[in-house]
Amino acid sequence: DWELAKDIVSTLNAFMASKDLELLEDHFVRFQSNRTLTSVQQQYMSKALNLTRDVWDKMVDIQGRSVYMTHDGYLKLYQMSQPDLSQRFGAILLDEGQDVNPVIANLVQIQTITQVTVGDRHQQLYRFRGAVDALNSPAMKDAEKHFLTQSFRFGPAVAYVANVILSFKGEKIPLHQRQQ
Repeated sequence: DWELAKDIVSTLNAFMASKDLELLEDHFVRFQSNRTLTSVQQQYMSKALNLTRDVWDKMVDIQGRSVYMTHDGYLKLYQMSQPDLSQRFGAILLDEGQDVNPVIANLVQIQTITQVTVGDRHQQLYRFRGAVDALNSPAMKDAEKHFLTQSFRFGPAVAYVANVILSFKGEKIPLHQRQQ
């Protein structure tokens, strides 16, 4: 059943990208916009969630080899371990803060060390993968924030055009050519 397989994969991916420590109904992507499910939909979702949990259990079973761990899975396991980075570091720098999965945002948020976030909200690319703009996220409200305002990749003419376009988006921080 290809439809069920697709739902299992999308549910697993949603869980691995989330801040949640356990797989929940909220991770079932197909019915996220439906507030009221029919009994058939509820049964289908329960079946898909149980199968997704089975796949996850096989992924984390280091003795088994029926389902291999993915890179997103390694990251999820690390986040689930709730590591305390203050034992080795005094600060954490989150680059590309405009494109952060909730799993990464949670890893940073739970730390007691200085948090610095850097990025440009106009360059968000990975929303389709569940990424959020941590620069404006309540989860990162205590982080020190730095915005991309200079670039060595273009001159003043391109900076001028970019600033005109960005002004239509309500941007108040101008973009400049980085002086050599």
